[in-house]
Amino acid sequence: MALSGSVTTGEYSQRSVTLSWTATQDIAKNKSTIKWTLKGSGSYSGWVRVSEVRIKIDGSQVFYRDSSHHTDAYNGTQICSGSKTLNHNADGSKSFSISVEAGIYEWAINKSKSKTFSLNVIPRASSISCGTLTMGSAGTISVSRASTSFTHTITYLYGTKSGTICTKSSSTSVSWTPPLDLAHMVPNATSGVGTLYCNTYNGNTKIGSKSISFTCNVPASVKPSCSISSLTNTNSTFGCYAKLLSGVRVKPSASGSYSSTISSLKISVTGMSDKTASSGTEYTFDPFTSTGEKTITVTAKDSRGRTNSATMKVTVYDYSLPTAKISASRGTGSTTGNFVADDTGDHAKIVSNGSVSSISGNTITPVLQYRIAGQSAWTNLAISASSLNLSDTRVIAVSDTQAYDIRLTIRDKAGKEAVATMTLSNGFATMDYKAGGDGIAFGKTANRAGIDCAMLMRILKGVQLMNETTSGGYGWADWYYNNNGTQQKNGSIYAASDGVHVKAQTGKGFLDGTWSGSLSDRRMKRDIEPIARNIIQAVGEVRFVQFRMSAPDYDHEELCVGILAQDLRNAFARHGVEDKLLMLGTRKLNPDDENEYYCIEYTHFLLVRLLYDELQMQDFNDRIETLEKKLGI
Repeated sequence: MALSGSVTTGEYSQRSVTLSWTATQDIAKNKSTIKWTLKGSGSYSGWVRVSEVRIKIDGSQVFYRDSSHHTDAYNGTQICSGSKTLNHNADGSKSFSISVEAGIYEWAINKSKSKTFSLNVIPRASSISCGTLTMGSAGTISVSRASTSFTHTITYLYGTKSGTICTKSSSTSVSWTPPLDLAHMVPNATSGVGTLYCNTYNGNTKIGSKSISFTCNVPASVKPSCSISSLTNTNSTFGCYAKLLSGVRVKPSASGSYSSTISSLKISVTGMSDKTASSGTEYTFDPFTSTGEKTITVTAKDSRGRTNSATMKVTVYDYSLPTAKISASRGTGSTTGNFVADDTGDHAKIVSNGSVSSISGNTITPVLQYRIAGQSAWTNLAISASSLNLSDTRVIAVSDTQAYDIRLTIRDKAGKEAVATMTLSNGFATMDYKAGGDGIAFGKTANRAGIDCAMLMRILKGVQLMNETTSGGYGWADWYYNNNGTQQKNGSIYAASDGVHVKAQTGKGFLDGTWSGSLSDRRMKRDIEPIARNIIQAVGEVRFVQFRMSAPDYDHEELCVGILAQDLRNAFARHGVEDKLLMLGTRKLNPDDENEYYCIEYTHFLLVRLLYDELQMQDFNDRIETLEKKLGI
């Protein structure tokens, strides 16, 4: 490509002619003007006559002189000159030919030469450029143009969305704010690639078009919406969140933004395990086990990987379960005073103590009852507390020949109860004979046939159970339990010719027949269903400890392992498990003991603990399997 050149004919008698040309270009009009000059040339130093001449440019004759004319030309003498305007192609390119014919030292043409040239390309369509753009924020598109007279129309295509940025603008720097709704085109990404188109005009004439790709980001402000649409106290008895009573019920709400979707939704509560959630669904968390400010957070993640959170705070106030303690002793005197302690007395002094939590709005309701041991009906004693603490001492008339069950129930505003019970033995006597001589009692008065013992019995030489009747038979021992004050037979141990048998009273026990293990026949069970989740969770929370025994008759230095019954009871309370499980009970160390101690049925406890551990292991295995799938293992 060039803007100048020359064509020289062949020589005749050492003489020739040369056409030299130069070009000027009109960018706006897409044209070039060729200015040419024909001069004498060759190796001869003298003059040479040049007669007939014909010159063609781009196929058109631009000069002709017949043989009747001539020029006496030296080397460099101008013979003729002229110009020719050429139109370039639409893309700005142009090639053309020059043909020179001349009569050198002759009248007629005897030498000629043709040659083709390519002109410099005239720039046509303007080019554009831009950096990375962000939806909703102004960016700059730069325009590089060949002529100041050019104007430009710039449009865009992003996904299926298109629009015009400017129309026939003469500016070389165009400001553009990509619409925010372009985010609809990239629901699963934070950026995408679109196309910018630049159409170049000269007046109303479209010169050409160019396009470029551009990257457009979704702004950080475009993220999923997230909120807590409702937050509910699961137990608002006291008008606040109370430890051990109140859990929280959370309903999250979340939605994507600009066509994104929610990929995950999580609820976090201080001190609780997170829950995976769905928008619009309510989720309940267990009661809080500690006080103070608690944060509830809902976190949503969308298909772009963007997250958003919403939080609410609640304050948990201290609350404790009711307590109850009762003691009673025999004596003489009256219900109004002058009580004198006497193990054989016909009055009883009952000391009741209890309390409920001091949380605002709480109330205490004490219930004091007694009954003759073995009977079902209770007699209520009027009792009240002026505060949240009960401290009551009273004397009642009783029979010196009857034992009595005494029960104190402390109930709070939330309906939680603490129950303390004890048995007041009948009047104490080291040994007493029943009138008529058919009964004897130790540690109490004799009021029925047979032998009663209300004292701790230590048998130093062993016991033999025998039947000496001539008709055969066997020796046995019958076992009774206290069923709400009624003594009921539970079963027997007896010796026969085929061995020792453990016999359960029909429908009342766990073993029947010759003992060989725990009876587990489905026919002897009812209300069969999977172990409740709250029982499993409560048992799983209980820690194992080591300890030494310090109770009377149990004090020893040997190290023991096990659990603390109070820990299990507290776990039951946190998870709403009633204490009425065979797993947890109470008993006295001896009939005269004022205290009742918690005891654990370890078989039931360990079975549930094994189930808890199995569920935990299954959860770990599921997590490992999920991770392995993600890692491609």
